[in-house]
Amino acid sequence: MMSSFGWGIAMGLIQFIAAFVGVYVSAFVIDFLAPKFASQKNIGRAVQLVAYSYTPVWVAGILYVIPVLGAFVS
Repeated sequence: MMSSFGWGIAMGLIQFIAAFVGVYVSAFVIDFLAPKFASQKNIGRAVQLVAYSYTPVWVAGILYVIPVLGAFVS
């Protein structure tokens, strides 16, 4: 049976990997839809757009790690 510390590390790694996968899946969707909005296909710019737009969510997630700072998010 996994200890609570080991379980926490495993869940943290899974969420970290899921964040990267989410960025790239979103970027591929944006890159695919770009011509339909009279824009150029550019996967690098799509990744930048997704990373910049996800930044507030990641900052809020970091604030939840420290319980005292989590009060500012709620």
